Amino acid sequence: MELSKKLLQLGFSPNQASVYKALIELGQCKAAAIIKKTNLHRNIVYEALEVLVEKHLAFKTSKGGVALFQLSDANTLVQDAKSQLTTAQEIAHEINSLRQKSTHEIKLYEGVGGLQSVRAKTLNELAQETDPQKKELLVLGADIKLAEQYYNMVFKKNDEERAKLHIPARLLFPQNITNTHTNQVDASPLTQVKLLPQTMHDPTAIDIWKDNISIILNDIEPFIVSIKNQKLADSFRSYFETLWNQDTAVITGLEALKKLRYQKLHALKKGDQFSVLWGNYESGTGKELFPFFKEFHKERVKRGICLQYLGFEKDRELLLQEMQYAGDPELQLSELKFSDNYNESPMQIEIYPDSVVLFYWAKNEKAVAVDIQRRDIRDAMKLYFDSLWEQKVFVLNGIKNTKKLFHRKLDEMKAGEEIQYMWANYGDETKKELVPFFHDLQQKRAKKRVSTKVLGFERNRAAHDKNNLGNYEQKLIHEDINSPLEIDIYPDSLSLVHWGKEDTIAVDIQNKKIRDAMKLYFDSLWNQDTQLITGRENVEKLVYQKIEELRKDDISYVYGGQYGEKNPDHFFTFWCEVNTKRNEKGARLHMIGFEHIRKELVREVQSGDSKMERIELRFLNQELLTPALTIIYPTSALLILWDYDEAMAIETTRESARQMLLKHFQSLWNIAKK
Repeated sequence: MELSKKLLQLGFSPNQASVYKALIELGQCKAAAIIKKTNLHRNIVYEALEVLVEKHLAFKTSKGGVALFQLSDANTLVQDAKSQLTTAQEIAHEINSLRQKSTHEIKLYEGVGGLQSVRAKTLNELAQETDPQKKELLVLGADIKLAEQYYNMVFKKNDEERAKLHIPARLLFPQNITNTHTNQVDASPLTQVKLLPQTMHDPTAIDIWKDNISIILNDIEPFIVSIKNQKLADSFRSYFETLWNQDTAVITGLEALKKLRYQKLHALKKGDQFSVLWGNYESGTGKELFPFFKEFHKERVKRGICLQYLGFEKDRELLLQEMQYAGDPELQLSELKFSDNYNESPMQIEIYPDSVVLFYWAKNEKAVAVDIQRRDIRDAMKLYFDSLWEQKVFVLNGIKNTKKLFHRKLDEMKAGEEIQYMWANYGDETKKELVPFFHDLQQKRAKKRVSTKVLGFERNRAAHDKNNLGNYEQKLIHEDINSPLEIDIYPDSLSLVHWGKEDTIAVDIQNKKIRDAMKLYFDSLWNQDTQLITGRENVEKLVYQKIEELRKDDISYVYGGQYGEKNPDHFFTFWCEVNTKRNEKGARLHMIGFEHIRKELVREVQSGDSKMERIELRFLNQELLTPALTIIYPTSALLILWDYDEAMAIETTRESARQMLLKHFQSLWNIAKK
C-alpha cells in the first residue's frame, strides 16, 4: 500500500498527507517549497502545516526571520496512534464502569448508511419527547475530515429535518475546524455553535441526547458506537455543560484571532450592532492586518451588520479607507468617532450583544485574545463605551492636530452653510505660520461655497483682507483686546482654540445647545446690539450698577471665570463687597463655581450672607472652567473676561440671548455637585 493511503488510514486528511510526504522528500524547507512541490494553495499548505505542528509531527524554526519547517521523529506517528488508543481505552473503561446490566444497550454501526441510521434514530426519539428540557441534541467534538466529507450527504439533510421537527441543538467544535464548516452549521435553524478550548483536539464526535450517547469515529469509513445508559449520558451531558458554560477563554496565535473575529461576526444577524473601542495593533503588523480588516468589514457590510467605532485621530484616514473598500463610503452601516483625548491602549476592545473580546493584535503566536462571555461584564463595558461615545467635548493638542480639526470641520460642511469666527486671532508666536495656513483654508472654503463671518481685530486687517475670497464678511474691533481664545462656530458644534508655539490647544464642543448659545452671542456682537465695556474700573462699576438695579428676591445666575491671574486678592475683595450689597438688597444668587477654588468661593458668598440663606452654590470640575464669567440678571446678561489692567465685559439686553445663556446655566446646574 502506498504511503499516502497509509497516512489517510492514520487520520491524515489528503492535504495533510501531501504536505507530510513533501516534508519527507524536501527535508527542512520553507513553506514556499512545499507549495511548489504539492501544487496546493498556500492557505491549504499553511493549514496543514499548522495541524502537523500542533500534533508534534513536524516542527517550525526560524532563520533570519524566515520560518522553516521539518518533520519530527517518525516515531511520533506511533506515539500519536498510542495516544488515540489510550483515549479509546479510557472511554471503554468508563463505559464498562458505568454499565448496568438491566439499564444499558450497546449497538455498533458502520459506513455512511450506519451514520445516517444513527442520526435518523436520534431525531425519531427526540421528536417523541414531550419534555422541552430533554428535547435537545448536544454534539461534543468533531472529526474535521468526517464533518466536511459527509456534510452535504448526511449532516446538512439531518439538520434540515431536525429544524422541521423543532429540535434544538448545541455543538462544541474544535478550534481547528474550518470557518466555512462552522458557518454552514451555525446558519442552520435552532442551532448554536461554540468552539472548544484551543488545547482540545479530540478527533471524535459524541452525540448526547436523552439517555443515549453515540461515539462517532472515522477510519476508512464512519464507525459508530451507540450506548443507551442514563448514567453515562448524564455524565457526558454534565461534561458538555461545563465546557459550554465556561465564561472566559484565552486564544493565542494570529490566525486563531482572525477566526475568532469572524466567528463573532457570523453569530450576528442583519441589523445587529457591535462596538469597537481603541482599534489598535502592534507596530509592524499593519501590512498583514490591514488587508484582513478590509476583507472583514467587506463581509460585515455585505451581511448588514452595524459598527460603532471609537478610535484615535491618527487612524482616521486608515479607517475611512477600510470603509471605502468595504462598500460603505457614506458610512450608512458604520459610525466612526476619533479623538486624541485618550491615552493609547495596546488592546482593542470589541463589545458584542452577549460578550466582550480583548484583542492584542501582534505577529504570529504573540497575538492573544481574551473572550469574556459574561453578560454583567459585557454590560458594564458597554456602559463605559457609551459614556465615551456620548462625550461632547474633545481636546486636541498641538498645532498639527488643530490644523487637522479646521480642515475636518470644513470637510463636513455643505455648500450654503456658514462658519463664524469670533476673536479670530493668529497668536503672537504662531502668526507667521498661521497666516498662510488660514489663507489656504479660505481658498478651500470658497471652492466649497461655504460662507463665513469673521469678527476679528483691526491689527490683523491685512491678513483678513487677503482671505476675502468670496462669501466672506468681516468686522474688526479697534480695541486692543488680547483674547486668549479664538471661538469658531459651526452648524452643529464649536471650537475653542488657543494658539501657541508649544502649547496650542483646541477644544471641540459637540453640543448643539452650547453651540446655539455661542451663536446667539456672536450674532449679538455682529449686530452691535450689545454694550462693550473695557477697563477694570469700568467693568466693576457696571457690576455695582447691576446690583443696584436688583429688587428683593430677584435671582442672579453666575457661572464660569475665576479671580484672574493678576491680583486675585483684589477681585476676591471686590466680589465680597458685591455679595454684601446683593444681600442688603434682599436678592438671591444661584452660582456655579469650580472645585479648585471651592473654599474661596464659599468665603466670598458668605461675606454677604453668612448662613447662605439666599444663596445656592454648586461646583464643577476644573476642566469645565471657562475664561468668561457669565452673570444672568432678570433683564440682561454679562460676560466678563477679567484682567487686572484691561478687563472687559459685554452686556446684552436681548431676551433670547439671556434665555439661551440661562438654559446653558441650567444644563450645567443639573450636572454640578453641591
